[in-house]
Amino acid sequence: MRIETKMASTEYYPKSTMEAPCEEELRPVPRERAILESFFTQLGMFSFDRAKDYVEKEKDNSKSAGAIWAALLVAFAHLAAAEKAYHNMTFLGQKLGGQSFFSRKDSIRTIYTSLFNALRKVVTMGRHAQPGSAPYLEELLSHLSEQLCHFTQARMEMADLYEKMHALGSQKNINSEELVTTLDAVLQKYSSRFHHPILGRLEGSFQTEVDVVTQLLRCQAQVSEWHFLPALLSLHGASSKLTAWGQLFQRQRETRKHLFGGQSQKAVQPPHLYLWLAAPPGGAPG
Repeated sequence: MRIETKMASTEYYPKSTMEAPCEEELRPVPRERAILESFFTQLGMFSFDRAKDYVEKEKDNSKSAGAIWAALLVAFAHLAAAEKAYHNMTFLGQKLGGQSFFSRKDSIRTIYTSLFNALRKVVTMGRHAQPGSAPYLEELLSHLSEQLCHFTQARMEMADLYEKMHALGSQKNINSEELVTTLDAVLQKYSSRFHHPILGRLEGSFQTEVDVVTQLLRCQAQVSEWHFLPALLSLHGASSKLTAWGQLFQRQRETRKHLFGGQSQKAVQPPHLYLWLAAPPGGAPG
């Protein structure tokens, strides 16, 4: 039987370590790599509960692991819960008789602020780690956490924007161009802040979301100015991205076991954020 050993790719190290890698830095991290990639794959497919259960189970199985790895797993469980709340848009509250009686905007900011603090803790642990047996892993985890800090800040800014759009939904005249300018600023600020290959799905999802919202708002602004052909092109661009996004859910199947035996599979239900963006004009989040 032939045993193959896979060496870790240099894509898992910050640029500073790629310039002059030493033999110790090129040691493989297959187990941690597999866990990280599996977690972010599940997040990228919007399987938030599965991702959370996965890292919590790994945390129980890694009680003898280093402190920085344990801290990161705790932060990852928090990240999965935050992403679920964000995509379900529960922070916009529920409506009763046309009035909001349960607003959770502060809660979503609290969730992501707490997550940000947990990730900063991992960054600090990595920078002040004592010389040990896995410096390459500690540096990788610290590097990922630092980029995820930028991601949490981007999420908070997008949540603020959705709250503003939600409040403007009842008004007849909306300055869509102003909202587009805000989105462009968010994208420019964060587009290259969480670019690590392991975070590729997260970055791609963020890019798609911002692009779709921008195209839809731009379409609305163009229609209000009677620029129908540009509006049609903007709508087509948003529709194409939504179609590609929706295929993620069509390819997914979740297995449900029945009480008296047997099991069935059904497509994963898209989160509320996707359903709102794909809704006909006039829809509003919440």
